[in-house]
Amino acid sequence: MLGRLSRFTDAPLQLAGMEVAGQRVWTVHSGDLPGTGLVAVPAQTPPLPPLPPHAHARRRQEQAAGRTCAAVALRRAGWTGSLSLGRGPGGAPTWPPGFSGSLAHSGALALAVTGPNTLALGLDLEERSPLLSGPALLRHVLRESAFKAAFPTAQMPFDPAAFAVTVLTPDRAELTLTRTLAPGWTRGQRLQAVWAQTTGHLAALTCQPLHPLFQDPVSQELP
Repeated sequence: MLGRLSRFTDAPLQLAGMEVAGQRVWTVHSGDLPGTGLVAVPAQTPPLPPLPPHAHARRRQEQAAGRTCAAVALRRAGWTGSLSLGRGPGGAPTWPPGFSGSLAHSGALALAVTGPNTLALGLDLEERSPLLSGPALLRHVLRESAFKAAFPTAQMPFDPAAFAVTVLTPDRAELTLTRTLAPGWTRGQRLQAVWAQTTGHLAALTCQPLHPLFQDPVSQELP
């Protein structure tokens, strides 16, 4: 899955994934050739910001896995500072200066992507289920990835259905924004995404150059 997501852009993206409560993080960067470059490293969970006392143990494991992936991706991207990501509004992680990123977790899998802060990044991951699968699940995941790319700088809540899936191929998609959200996110704007699937999950990554108004976006972490 990670290898397919990496075949997307010439931007220096770093991707990482791991099983929730696992011991290894698998990483790949966007310069890797398909099927190569996967590297497994020990999982070393960075310090986590506090969760509400009532948070379920599973939620804590998922958060730890996602932020461990983010820490590994940041190290591979060249960040040498603290790997303890802060918690922004709504639980969103705050990325180091110069970086943007996105986290996703579902079922027993967590993913993270990071890149330069000139990009809006949105990563979504969903577990297949009897209630949502096939084309409906794919369109949902693609729209959520676009939503997560846009939300931090749109600075307003909106329905992910504002993105229409207008082009779909076996591993790529184009989404079109159907209404203006904010400067830099206008009606008719097209976003490029890539998607991949396994027997249990489906993932999508949206990567969009940011409007010059936005200097240091903060990614949104959503369940």
